[in-house]
Amino acid sequence: VEVELDVPFDLTIRLDADHLRQILLNLGLNALQSGAGRVVISARSSGGDGAGIVEVADDGPGMPPEVLERIFEPFFTTRTAGTGLGCAVVRKMVEDQNGTVEVESKPGEGTTFRVSFPGEGNEQGKS
Repeated sequence: VEVELDVPFDLTIRLDADHLRQILLNLGLNALQSGAGRVVISARSSGGDGAGIVEVADDGPGMPPEVLERIFEPFFTTRTAGTGLGCAVVRKMVEDQNGTVEVESKPGEGTTFRVSFPGEGNEQGKS
């Protein structure tokens, strides 16, 4: 599996580092376990005051709509092994930071998780 990082050296996003680490671990493992050959982790600023967007994209098999609509439900999984908690935990940690998480996926085209954080002094509603 090829893993590519696309993160500016001087990027600053204000959020809990342990949460970010766990979010990236969960999303990265999902991408690897999907059978992806390539995973791209990217981050960019989305305004001032430490607001930012982190994306984890893969070229795996993607998900059909019926799986996509349930992806953040606790204990939902399509795998024989696993707890089905990874995406639910990601959503909870992102919301704890006043951020949002979105997922785009199509069968045969891969999956992209986009996590947005509002930064210091910005109020972004929980989703």
